[in-house]
Amino acid sequence: VRLDECHHYKLEANEILHRLIDLVSPEKRDYSQSGYHASSLPPLLNGEYDTILPVTCDGLLMNVGEVNGAVSFLGYRQLKSGAKGPAEVNGLVHDIGDVIIAINGESVVGKTFAEVIQILKKCTTFAYMRFAKKSSFIKNGAATSCGSLGKFLVEDL
Repeated sequence: VRLDECHHYKLEANEILHRLIDLVSPEKRDYSQSGYHASSLPPLLNGEYDTILPVTCDGLLMNVGEVNGAVSFLGYRQLKSGAKGPAEVNGLVHDIGDVIIAINGESVVGKTFAEVIQILKKCTTFAYMRFAKKSSFIKNGAATSCGSLGKFLVEDL
């Protein structure tokens, strides 16, 4: 596998190493949480979680779609080789229907499907994402940590 086929950008040595491990190892990896995007967002509310999705040569390997005015996770895709990708192997997105509420520290609550896809396409090595569980997501997302009412809910806690 030629890494220059993955991206046109220079990758740091650590990221290259992680990609090689993902390509050759079927084992689960610990994608420990990074403070990168979480530090620029309000604290998590009940029913939300942060995750770090690695971008492979085949992309994020997940299907997303617009459901009730929000962009939701619809399932995983496999690598071109037919193998499961690192996000699926590690169970990084909890459930089908979970709603994307932030990407790389930026709220996507209220953004269109096309706008969210453009933000995802800018992710070159990892996508730092915040999800709201489908069971706790209220219609327009205003009551999530990334929504317009979220800051008031956090202050009341």
